[in-house]
Amino acid sequence: MTTLTTFQTRHAADLALLNERISRQLASSNPLMSQVVGAQLRTKGKQLRPLLLMVCAQMFGPVTDTVMAAAASVELLHNASLIHDDVVDNSNTRRGYPTINAVWDNHIAVLVGDFFTSSAMQEAISTGDLRIVDSLCGLGRRLSTGEIDQIFNAREHSLSVDN
Repeated sequence: MTTLTTFQTRHAADLALLNERISRQLASSNPLMSQVVGAQLRTKGKQLRPLLLMVCAQMFGPVTDTVMAAAASVELLHNASLIHDDVVDNSNTRRGYPTINAVWDNHIAVLVGDFFTSSAMQEAISTGDLRIVDSLCGLGRRLSTGEIDQIFNAREHSLSVDN
């Protein structure tokens, strides 16, 4: 058993609560949004970011509702960045499944990615801790800037080690 699998097994109950929370946060009265979100949630990754957050939090106490909200916000933002990245890269598959943009088109993918981003911010705000909101916003800015840097460097053929 790998170290990651060991952590996932030990924290299976917390990960289940996390996934329930994410599903509730992404609930929508729009049938198309619900269909697309449902497809996205079926292709979970390793959920390493929220798992690390929960493990670190446990070093200082129990996994509280605030910790769960922060973990959900990180996972939601990560998924938003993947959805947007698939549009930018014109990817047809991720984790062995068709991407949102491949199935529904770029317009839907961008809007669903934005829905995930807004949901991440709502989870961060629900913590009542501006440090978490600030960290998540900073992370979102760095993700966007990193993608723009990648596009710029490719267009300018700037392939140095630093870039």
